[in-house]
Amino acid sequence: MVKLQFEDKFDELEFFARIKSRPCLFLGRKSLVLLDSFLSGMEFAFYYSGEEECLHYFRGFTDWYLKTVVKDKNGYASWRNHMLYTSAYHDDMAFDCFFSKFERYLADTYGASLPRAEEPGYKGKLE
Repeated sequence: MVKLQFEDKFDELEFFARIKSRPCLFLGRKSLVLLDSFLSGMEFAFYYSGEEECLHYFRGFTDWYLKTVVKDKNGYASWRNHMLYTSAYHDDMAFDCFFSKFERYLADTYGASLPRAEEPGYKGKLE
């Protein structure tokens, strides 16, 4: 099987930085529900193509969130439901909450952060 040129160049942290900076480009609007659906689709696509190790940080985040933020067994089915609930079901606020918690997880667990999202191929001032 021939690998496509981009297959070895997926940078998960850069990917999340781009979604955070331009959610409408990726999701249509700023929405935690749409982000969750988008990521579920990506996980399936990676799995289907044999790349099961992709989205490593995200998979670790879901476990971390349930253990460190939710902490107790209060009936929340998922991290997404908890974020929506704590954001008073404001989907755009829950989106911001996700990135706040995701960046905290990266810092606490890996000492990492999201890079500054820049446009691919951008070399300077747009005219």
